[in-house]
Amino acid sequence: MKREARRGADPPWAGDELVVFRMHLPSEVTFHNAPTGTERGNILEWEQSLADRLAGKPVEIQVNLEPTSILATTLLLFGATVAAAAAALMAAVWWIRRRGSDEVTASPAPR
Repeated sequence: MKREARRGADPPWAGDELVVFRMHLPSEVTFHNAPTGTERGNILEWEQSLADRLAGKPVEIQVNLEPTSILATTLLLFGATVAAAAAALMAAVWWIRRRGSDEVTASPAPR
């Protein structure tokens, strides 16, 4: 019975608690008005007191982003790495086959 009474009661809010708005953006941030700065280039935080939030005071959030997303850049880099690895493998196979065929033509035929 005591548990049910605790669940129904409101917590003792003082009004000085913080409400935090955290945004994980899809591109690198070039401009923002977040007071805390950026984390890892694309994560921003704005804070507001609970009393201001309950009073309906707006939070001014301004952000400008790079036109290309971090995902697109990552996929392009990954694709270029796979293509370079495939080209290196093909070059190694070609070199080994060429070297092997040169040795076959250079050796005298058995009699």
